[in-house]
Amino acid sequence: MSHPFAEYWRWHTGYRISRDIIQPPQRLATPDLVAQKGATITSSIGASLTRDSRDVIAAPTKGAQTTPRSTSPGLGGDSQFLQGDLPPDLLQTDLARPHLGMRGEAGYEAGWGGKEVPLVRALYLGGPNTIALQIPQRFLL
Repeated sequence: MSHPFAEYWRWHTGYRISRDIIQPPQRLATPDLVAQKGATITSSIGASLTRDSRDVIAAPTKGAQTTPRSTSPGLGGDSQFLQGDLPPDLLQTDLARPHLGMRGEAGYEAGWGGKEVPLVRALYLGGPNTIALQIPQRFLL
């Protein structure tokens, strides 16, 4: 569900339930994958807030879009973790000047109730232009 509430703003909320089955190959499976073998049910609620000031959604020439999101599984099911991310987009152009476009994304996840984030729900880096920064858990509060 979502609804606009100001000129550039919209709130979103939703519910998701999924059943994921992990059946790792015998020889190539990592210990983490073997440990999560079997079926996992994830029941979660999520919320986000969007600010979208792009001039045209299909082919914007100026403006920005930002949507911080949060997901909290643990409403029944087998998974208990928190997940949040912030994927901002910025595009500012002027036909007389070069175009400037940027995209970045940051995310955080943590298990709770003695459970870890399932591999199928974990945040992963990907794509040809990815720059990774991984902080070991011992350095986090």
